[in-house]
Amino acid sequence: MALHPDKVEFFKFIYSDNDWRVVNKRSLSNDYIQWERNLELQAEEKSLEDNLLDPNNHQLYFIVGAPRTGSTFLSQLLIKAFNLGSQYNKVAKYYIVPLHGYNQVKKEEEKKAQFNSFLGNTDGDLNPHEFGYFWQYWLNFKLHHEPSVETLNQVDVFSLRKKLLAITNLLENDLLIKNQVYFNFIIVWVKQNFKNAKFIYINRNEFDVVESILNARMEQYGSYNYWWSLRPKHVSQWKNSPPIEQVCHQVLYTNNKIKEQLGFLNDEDYIEVNYDSLVEDVENELNRMASFFSREPINIDQFKTGIHRRIKSRHLPFSKSEILDNISKIKQQYD
Repeated sequence: MALHPDKVEFFKFIYSDNDWRVVNKRSLSNDYIQWERNLELQAEEKSLEDNLLDPNNHQLYFIVGAPRTGSTFLSQLLIKAFNLGSQYNKVAKYYIVPLHGYNQVKKEEEKKAQFNSFLGNTDGDLNPHEFGYFWQYWLNFKLHHEPSVETLNQVDVFSLRKKLLAITNLLENDLLIKNQVYFNFIIVWVKQNFKNAKFIYINRNEFDVVESILNARMEQYGSYNYWWSLRPKHVSQWKNSPPIEQVCHQVLYTNNKIKEQLGFLNDEDYIEVNYDSLVEDVENELNRMASFFSREPINIDQFKTGIHRRIKSRHLPFSKSEILDNISKIKQQYD
């Protein structure tokens, strides 16, 4: 069994779009240094893990949904409202040895007598992080984000179960996981292998999502022509299509596959959340989710103000009717 990718294989996938980027470019030399630092901490990581493997009843909550559907906002809201554990900014660089990272954060917060605020805090270092390096290290995707059965059969599920169990024991809490790129297409596989997994499917008006992804392409790459974020297995078939068509396929195909997979789950194992409904009536939506999380939302009043829709930051060279026409045409392929 191929337990994990080696350094070259790992960064080949991580850096697949780095040459196109005009912002947020990665530094391979810095990443190599951090990789070696992670390896140096593996003995400590094993010692921590060995002491954190008692069975527990904590849940793993996975947010799924197309890119730009409001998942970051949702994750911050859920962490605060339901006091959930998360994968934090400050821990992300310890992607091979996350228990070391969590332990460091826990010690720092305890020194400040603020450990209670560690859970449910989404400020700065404690902001939820997608943990992309961590998930690539464990899942080892190859050319896209819709892995084959053969790829998934190579995952060391037993060790990954232990790692997530140890994290929830260290946090003494359920764990919210926000990384649609890695989980949108493996929902059934996750549920089969992690019985304590549940899913939150966030959706949003399709036009807004397509428009937002087109904006993200320009902001990240300075061009509408480069593929941004989630890559379904059919990405090579769409790469020569106009940008609007590419993004419509990306969004509509993804939504279709998510709904298809959720259809295999029991009703209690997932919940759907609409971004617009969440923004319009956050109190009602949080109360609706209470039974799913088996806990009541706290301090709801703090969420009633200051919630606004995203303001579009760029005027697209595509008309609204052009985008809507493409959505309507391409949607027929997935209905």
